[in-house]
Amino acid sequence: MVNYSSELSSHEIAEVWKQRVHAAKVRYYFAIAGVEALDRENFNGCGALQHARQEEEIARNEYMRALEVFTGIVIHDKLPEEPS
Repeated sequence: MVNYSSELSSHEIAEVWKQRVHAAKVRYYFAIAGVEALDRENFNGCGALQHARQEEEIARNEYMRALEVFTGIVIHDKLPEEPS
């Protein structure tokens, strides 16, 4: 894992998290598309739709967390906690 304090500048850390935001956004949009596709096909009673909705929620939470960390870095100059 990255030791933020000694290996990267705050600008580099922001770039890492910008990439993480982008990746999380892509995963979230794909999850939304999956739910919409199953919903269009009327899989309402199917476990696949429920699973897709769970995956969408997980992806949304990851996206929101990445946005929160990135905002903290860029706006508040707050570095994320060191990974364990």
